[in-house]
This record gives sequence, structure tokens and C-alpha cells, in this order.
Amino acid sequence: MSNCDANTRFQLTVAMLGAVVLIVLVVMVLSAFDIAIPEFVSGVVVMGFMTMLSKAYDSYFKAREELQAARIAGT
Repeated sequence: MSNCDANTRFQLTVAMLGAVVLIVLVVMVLSAFDIAIPEFVSGVVVMGFMTMLSKAYDSYFKAREELQAARIAGT
């Protein structure tokens, strides 16, 4: 695992976090203007994105652990 791979995972994780925040903000703004939000969007979709974000963080930190272990083994 190279440092570049870990950075790519980090960038993807940040992009996923941005997508989750954007979707939640849109749902909150629409709710503030009394626009009906289907339960599917406010529950299932947001929860799905949160689950993907959690897995992205796990993947990123696992990649960092592997990179650190490789550095220690190489020295």
C-alpha cells in the first residue's frame, strides 16, 4: 500500500463526508420551508450515506495502519 493509495482513500472519504453534509442540509432546508420530505429520503437515504461514510473511514484508517506497519517492517 503506497502513500498515494492512502491519500486517495482520504480524498474519497472527505468527498463522502461532503455529500452526507450536503444531503442533510438540503433535507433540513426543505423541512424548514414546510416542503414534504418523503421518509425514504430523510431516513433510508441519509442512513445509507452515513453507513457508507463509516465504511470509508474504516477503510482509510485500515490503509493508514497497513502503511505504518510496512514502514516499521522496512526499517
